[in-house]
Amino acid sequence: MPDSKSDIVDIRDHPDWQKGDFSLISADGWRIKLTISDTFRDALNADKPTITFTDPEMESKRVLSFFARLISHPADKSDTPIFGLETHLALIRFMRKHDCEHTLEVYSLYLKAALLSDRMRPMEAWVLGAVLDDSDICAAALRQETPQFQKVYWRAHCAHRYYAASPQIFNISDLPLTALSVVPPIHLHALDKVRRKNWEELVPEEQRKGYSVERLSALNASQEYAEVVAQVQRQQAAKRGESRVSSPAESAAKRQRT
Repeated sequence: MPDSKSDIVDIRDHPDWQKGDFSLISADGWRIKLTISDTFRDALNADKPTITFTDPEMESKRVLSFFARLISHPADKSDTPIFGLETHLALIRFMRKHDCEHTLEVYSLYLKAALLSDRMRPMEAWVLGAVLDDSDICAAALRQETPQFQKVYWRAHCAHRYYAASPQIFNISDLPLTALSVVPPIHLHALDKVRRKNWEELVPEEQRKGYSVERLSALNASQEYAEVVAQVQRQQAAKRGESRVSSPAESAAKRQRT
């Protein structure tokens, strides 16, 4: 991550990041001070105490403060501020630009935690999982689309008034243009394919008790998602003459044997 020159701007200290022996200066003129390990210093390719950034889109105050949170408190992500989709996408571009592979792994864990704790909309989590090419995150997003089974059952079978959260079923047509321009085609294909099936017909009526049709759709779509992605990857590998890509079930069996 090389140091770079920029036009002279007034540098302000970030109110949340004012202690440390290492500084990141955002493109919009905010100084973030950190105390980081030698491992992260090496990952940042930093041989100087200060790095100045110049890209206003992926190296802004919001992006760098998000990045600072990930590398400074990787084990404590629950109190990380909620950022919009644009900031998340900019952060991913930033980490890829500067080869921050370990922080990308930490970020994936953050996404899963935010999704499961309902601090992130399923559609946004799916988009980010697709950009990361992480089928597990995408499948988890499909599972989180609707109110929990217990809540749906309570609303359907109990007399008490209950206002459940609205289902967040989404399809390709619901994705923002920003997402369509960055999501890999293989994940758009997988989302479209798992949405085309009529799960109400596939699941016997006796198995639907206590479930909403939307919930069944989410459960089944999430189970199939990873297999659809793996199938397309196998087809692409075959066309290139490469070795076959294992299916999720085969990969799990292989891990058990080892």
